[in-house]
Amino acid sequence: GLGKVPGSLLNRFALSEYAGHLRVATTESAFAAGRDESLNHLWVLDAEGTDLPTVASVQDFAPGERIQGARFVGERGFVVTFRQIDPLFAFDLSDPQAPRIASELKIPGFSSYLAPLGDDYLLTVGRDGTDEGLTGAVAVQLFDVRDLEDVRQVASLAPTVGEAGYSYSSAEYDPHAFGYFADDDAFATPGTLSIPLIRYGATDAARFAGFLVLRVDPGAERPLLEAGRIDHDAFLDPGGSCESLADDAGCRFAYESSDPRRSLFAQDAERIVLYTVSALGLRANDALQPGTALGSLALP
Repeated sequence: GLGKVPGSLLNRFALSEYAGHLRVATTESAFAAGRDESLNHLWVLDAEGTDLPTVASVQDFAPGERIQGARFVGERGFVVTFRQIDPLFAFDLSDPQAPRIASELKIPGFSSYLAPLGDDYLLTVGRDGTDEGLTGAVAVQLFDVRDLEDVRQVASLAPTVGEAGYSYSSAEYDPHAFGYFADDDAFATPGTLSIPLIRYGATDAARFAGFLVLRVDPGAERPLLEAGRIDHDAFLDPGGSCESLADDAGCRFAYESSDPRRSLFAQDAERIVLYTVSALGLRANDALQPGTALGSLALP
């Protein structure tokens, strides 16, 4: 089939086929729209035949902003746009002929990867922000989406980066870098999240390359709690001080070259093991107590 709608797609999560319809979230550039500001749209196409006609749409929301993240879950859709403040739009798509924005939540920063935890929550990775702008830190956020008319932020966690610091995670744009393991197969929460984390700073102590491990429990006093970090730059620089490198640029290169990539959870009768993989090696840690190392293997 072939269908056309104005605008461009952020990634594959901006497309969703469900019950004979294709839902598409697009950003139309100001130039293409013939206006002074970009436009965002959500389209519903009939996907039953070889033609894919548009049957309904929600057009021109968040003018001047661009889509930074999108996810469709059954009869619901979630779209994040950003310019200065992050609006999280919740769409009711239960009637394909009449899609609508059910609610809009505005918070600083933005989410770029949105992962549904069952039907009740969204767990996201993106950029931390304030009313003045982005802080330079990666942020993990948990949203309660049980009531589409009243989507709420349950918690936000952004590892500190210090003065002139910066952090990022490949999980912001690569879903394979997002590792989540629920405590019980029957329930999406509570669970454990592992994502790659690289942090730069003015001092050796501020630098880190490895994995951030969080406990996710909406019912806890702290719904997002840092359980620990798993260091991978130590494979390259056991002292953690970059003493063998000539300058700060060389130190930054060393941290980047560690390239933390993937997490894997494996459960046996005794414990849940978290395996983390980087370009430098493989580590095995207790998933619930990441500070407990079970083994490591350096790659040549």
